[in-house]
Amino acid sequence: MRSKTSCFEPALFRKTLLRFWPVWTGYALAWLFVLPAYIGGELSRRLSRPGWSYSDIMYTLQAEPYAQGVLGGLVLAFIFCCVSAACVYSHLYFSRSAGAYATLPARRECVFASVTLAGLLPLLAVHVLIFLITLAVEAALGVVYLPALLGWLGVTSLIVLLFFGAAALCAQLTGSIVVMPLVYIVLNFTVALVESIVRSLMETFVYGFTGSGLSLGFLSPAIGIVGLSNVSPVSEGGEVTAYVFSLWGPLAAYAAAGLFLLALALLLYRRRRMETAGDVVAVGWLRPVFKYCLAFGCALCVGAAGFYIIGGWSLFGVYSGSMDGRFEQALLLLLLMLAGGFIGYFAAEMLNRKSFAVFRGGRRWLGFGLVCAVTAFAVISCECDLYGYERRVPEEKEIVSVKVQAGGYVCSFTEPENVAAALALHRSVIAHKDLHEESLAEGREGLYSSPVDSRAASYDVGLRIEYVLQNGRTVQRQYKLFASGSGADGVPAGIGDAYAVQALLSTREAVAQRYKLPYELSPTNISAAYINYYSGSPEEAGSRPETSDGMEQDIAVATESEHKTLQLTQDEAWELYYDCLLPDLEDSSMGRARIVWDEDYYDRVYDCSISFSFSWFGLDGRERQYNHQSFNPTVDAERTLAWLAERGIELIPLTETVDMTYYK
Repeated sequence: MRSKTSCFEPALFRKTLLRFWPVWTGYALAWLFVLPAYIGGELSRRLSRPGWSYSDIMYTLQAEPYAQGVLGGLVLAFIFCCVSAACVYSHLYFSRSAGAYATLPARRECVFASVTLAGLLPLLAVHVLIFLITLAVEAALGVVYLPALLGWLGVTSLIVLLFFGAAALCAQLTGSIVVMPLVYIVLNFTVALVESIVRSLMETFVYGFTGSGLSLGFLSPAIGIVGLSNVSPVSEGGEVTAYVFSLWGPLAAYAAAGLFLLALALLLYRRRRMETAGDVVAVGWLRPVFKYCLAFGCALCVGAAGFYIIGGWSLFGVYSGSMDGRFEQALLLLLLMLAGGFIGYFAAEMLNRKSFAVFRGGRRWLGFGLVCAVTAFAVISCECDLYGYERRVPEEKEIVSVKVQAGGYVCSFTEPENVAAALALHRSVIAHKDLHEESLAEGREGLYSSPVDSRAASYDVGLRIEYVLQNGRTVQRQYKLFASGSGADGVPAGIGDAYAVQALLSTREAVAQRYKLPYELSPTNISAAYINYYSGSPEEAGSRPETSDGMEQDIAVATESEHKTLQLTQDEAWELYYDCLLPDLEDSSMGRARIVWDEDYYDRVYDCSISFSFSWFGLDGRERQYNHQSFNPTVDAERTLAWLAERGIELIPLTETVDMTYYK
């Protein structure tokens, strides 16, 4: 009679299950506090409150289980799946147990299936237990919402499939129970960490590169799942009627990835050499991969950390802290990365060979030479723009719109002449790369990121350009432009690119966007309006007291001007807004952007702020919305100035009051 080939060994399953019962018990206790205790406490507190709100109860019943399932499941599953896998596969890490399991009268697939189910099923069983306990708690309080609890059960189970599959694969890659959690952490965070470091360095060495966001963050599961915690409200008639979790697709994809990793773990387990117990890398063909990954990883981490920590140290007489994208910076980074690559490469050799004698042999140094060559090429290619990234600008015919951000102003341009002006500005900034970088580096000690009263100071202007193309793609660039007031210590009085940004953000299209309201106004929409201004005659400039050595004291110029506030009636506010301010904005007499803080700004703008507060009901007629706008009159705003003059309001230019207002 032929014997049957079993794919599951009940005795091994029971032994493994009972042996590691503290793991499953700890997982259950943790979930008791995270879900049933939390939901029960929230419901009890809200229901016991006089006049309790139905919306609060609905949020607790429908939204909280999903939120706790994603975030709580992320933390607990990440920890306990690693612990569970380390326990059920612990026989791989010790010679005696590895030999004992190798002699079992069962196929490798049978052993793998038995211990894997012993590690996975208890975790899923805990979810069912917590589901029943939470259901009982809600029933005891008289409020039950079964769909959300079932959703929590599905979310947490899918997350566990992902992390247990990842932990099972990591358990097969090493023969050390100490190394296994480290490999697990690396697998979950490496892609996001590497991309963050690379983006940060490229912001320094690639002119115009913008490093915001993570394009590959989803490849780091522990990072990607955080983005799935969104629970969307469903509204009807302006009121929230339910909460739903709509990101089942990405979560199911993560779970499928976990099952795929579990299948890879089975393939590795079938061909594993049990005598590799105790080795850092248990798979022979992965040892070179481990060596070079550790070498490049250390080169990147040590290089980036050292580059930003060293900061003020000098290199060949040039301080690294004052270098902006210059060759000396690239050389400093390269030296630090080569040092990190040396540490990582030979540390991996020591771990692979279990010996410190790894510095002899030409092949090893040849491998390290390869690491040096790849590292040097990566740094130099970015610094020298071998890929043409810095020079690449979209064609005008491809552009749908271009958004420009600078100095706190944001505008999206669609008019052809403004799009062409934005392209011309972009090309000019690229052409003046060296000028901006050298000026910023040389004047770094005197720079102000937000100049207030420094007409003779230099400062940098942050510029961000984002193109939306016809094919749906976006192209983003960001720069720091050198700018200056009236000039100091031989620094030019200004650079044309900063003025070009100012001119672009002062066009009619830009001004109209800044002051556009989402609702057609009437006088009743103005809830408050104030005019804050200085009036009077300041003392003659240059009247600062002198010290005994004849030097002027660095104090504010005393003035006789007086700060005043005038509150307008609703009719006055509407007249000023509709008959004066809006026409002055329309013909660009007022509302222009100010990026360069030069003499012209202080001479042409009055020390006056006209503030309006608007309110109106939304489209549903229930929720009130608010908006606030502020205007600074200029010498060109004829209508506004005439309206103020009729009421006896005489304004003073900023150039006469700026010292006083700055030192107030």
